[in-house]
Amino acid sequence: MSKNRIDITEQEAIDLKENITEEEKDLLKNAVKKEIRKKHRKKTKYMKAAAVAACVLIVAPTTIYGKEIQRFFQSKWKQNIFRMEVQVTKEKKSKQNVSLDTRNLKQYEVTKEKSKNETWYAFKNQKINNKDFYARLIKVDQTIKKKFFVNDVEKYSEDEISGNKVLILSMNNIDGKKDHKVYIFYEKEGYILEIPSCELSKNQILNTVKNITVQECSKNDADKGISLTQYLKEQKGIKENKKLLPKQSVAKKQEVTKGYGDGITYQIQKIKVCDSVKGLSSENKKWRNNNAQSQLRKITDKKGKLESYQRKTIIYGDGFHAPEQRIGKTQTMNQKLVFVELKVTNTTKETKQAEAAPGICFAKEKQKGYEILNDDYKRPTAISKLQTNEAAAYFEESNGGYGYGFKSLKAGESEVYHLGYFVDEDQVENMSLNFYGRDKNHRVLKCFE
Repeated sequence: MSKNRIDITEQEAIDLKENITEEEKDLLKNAVKKEIRKKHRKKTKYMKAAAVAACVLIVAPTTIYGKEIQRFFQSKWKQNIFRMEVQVTKEKKSKQNVSLDTRNLKQYEVTKEKSKNETWYAFKNQKINNKDFYARLIKVDQTIKKKFFVNDVEKYSEDEISGNKVLILSMNNIDGKKDHKVYIFYEKEGYILEIPSCELSKNQILNTVKNITVQECSKNDADKGISLTQYLKEQKGIKENKKLLPKQSVAKKQEVTKGYGDGITYQIQKIKVCDSVKGLSSENKKWRNNNAQSQLRKITDKKGKLESYQRKTIIYGDGFHAPEQRIGKTQTMNQKLVFVELKVTNTTKETKQAEAAPGICFAKEKQKGYEILNDDYKRPTAISKLQTNEAAAYFEESNGGYGYGFKSLKAGESEVYHLGYFVDEDQVENMSLNFYGRDKNHRVLKCFE
């Protein structure tokens, strides 16, 4: 070997620096290989300089290569039955001032909706309907292990765009809707971009997110990202409401209730349970759903009798040990039209707009109060549009439009209104008029003894 030549192998170069990461080793190997290929074309002194320079890459992380291999966190995941186990290992503090750069996303108009704790980005497609979506940044501020913050996953795919991992999840939705949840892991910046729901295909998602980057910016231009700690607190799943309503908040069938607490009182005069909609007006203004006649034809026979349907029970989980929502038993259910004559009185000394078509709930008496039963069922679309618990489906005296369900009553004046509600047969006995008071009191008026 010439005294003026120095030959260095990959392993010898690596041995010049101990305890380096696998990524740094790969980086060094590539640098050395590149120089070895040049050794027959370059002068010997440049080879020696290249070997030294390769070692400097490891020692000095402030070089361009050093910056390239830095990570603020590392992520990995696996699918476990219905959920994704996403693990994030925090390595450094995330950059404080960042914003999304969407200038290359030509087909979308992007706007920001800022709140105190986070910024939501609204992506509005200029050409294609149903392709809009929202997104937000999650700032990685902690390490998480065995945390399941994504669930109800049917299948998933993983890709990499511009060096950033992309996780695309096909979700199981109880309403049958097909959509995706997307996570882009910006490990170099310390942020995760979440798209909670979108109807884009996988290729459309990848073509979109490749034009979304995270960039450092000034404090004034920075977008607020929700912290991973706070994000995980949101992922606790849906819990059934088992809170009891005090007995003094529930009025019996013939009693008078204060309703919303605005000086308007309510009393049931008469109730009739029907199997048919025959005799009801077909005027749209009398129906809360303007397309009611079309929906009625789907759930009644030619004589107007209400037909049975298949009702599916929704079962709730905590999102970790069981899906947040899933379909339980399916049963054949008959419908009823409950017709209510309701006396509404203005007890104040001034003319008031009275809500004359209140919503309903299902209140069951317990030893220490009343339980508001869940009405969480998956029903056919036509039935769901008519079984609206927020207000009466049918209001005989309605003028339509914004006047639906509201009537002007003079001081001391009373009127009797005629209301129609669609209710499942097994819920009729617990049906109650539901008033969420403006005085923050929740009141209920039972329709049956």
